[in-house]
Amino acid sequence: MCQFTLKTYQRFLHFLKKPDDRSFARLGLSFKLKTLFSLLLLNVVLASIWMLGFHLLGGTHLENLNVVFGRMPYWTMVLLGVVLSPFLEEFIFRFPMKYSRNYLLQFLIAMVALFSPEKSKSDIYANARKLWKRFFWMLFYLMTSVFAFVHIYNYMDAKHLLLWSPLLTMVQFITGLIIGYIRVRFGFLWGWYYHAIYNLLFFSLAFLPSGQKQIYYKPYHPKPVSTYALTIGNPQMKTYQFDCADYKLSIKKSSAKKTTYTGYYGVTPSRIYFEQCKVELIMKTLSPDRITIIDPDSLKFDIELMVKHSEKNTAQSRDILLRELTKALSLE
Repeated sequence: MCQFTLKTYQRFLHFLKKPDDRSFARLGLSFKLKTLFSLLLLNVVLASIWMLGFHLLGGTHLENLNVVFGRMPYWTMVLLGVVLSPFLEEFIFRFPMKYSRNYLLQFLIAMVALFSPEKSKSDIYANARKLWKRFFWMLFYLMTSVFAFVHIYNYMDAKHLLLWSPLLTMVQFITGLIIGYIRVRFGFLWGWYYHAIYNLLFFSLAFLPSGQKQIYYKPYHPKPVSTYALTIGNPQMKTYQFDCADYKLSIKKSSAKKTTYTGYYGVTPSRIYFEQCKVELIMKTLSPDRITIIDPDSLKFDIELMVKHSEKNTAQSRDILLRELTKALSLE
């Protein structure tokens, strides 16, 4: 098995030097399964090294996907993250990697041939096939790069991390290279199977006891639910900042211009943020009470609270922000 694994890595590296779409679909089931296992082992080792470096550099607070999946029931996570999502991604990014399955390209070639002289039709198809073989490597790396780039949205505040996307999505790029190789050599379904197994392995980490402290929200029911009507006593407040040993807070009145992030917010154990959110939405998100804000100006705010110590949990972060927001806006 060890010798087979080394041979698999050699074949994979040879493919990466000059990708082509040759099919090995007729090879036996044992060969395919051992190839998948060998590549999965390589994928897991490289991903683990990257994740270790990511956490050592303090990037844990950027994670968003594990928080989302960590709050789902296990079988919902399996259906969305292991079955449906991999199938959709494979259909978009890897299905067109076969000449006969690239239906958009086939349609364009057919349109060119339709309006060409009859005697040149065969040449058009022959030349299209030659160009496909010549430039397949470009398509392969382009689709793999786009596949990796869209995973920047696995992180919070993705719009601010675009320059870091090559580093932050390195694992997805490596995984895309491996799945692309499996897809063109063994077929679309094998690429989907590999993607599903890989996702199942890493998403399941969200349900391990060691990971729950970082991933799950802690229940926040400090007192019976009550109903309040509050008035903003300081509507002219534009900025409010506070920095201490335990946390750092920034509250800013949003600009008048509208953005695609209106009403965008997130709550994790170490970070709470709001973008272009009304005070009523903010209070309802932070507090279990039923709160109505008397705010004739419909003020919107951008808020960011960073907790500097990981032992602070979500409930404490909410309490801090509620207290500071009440103070900044003089809520009465």
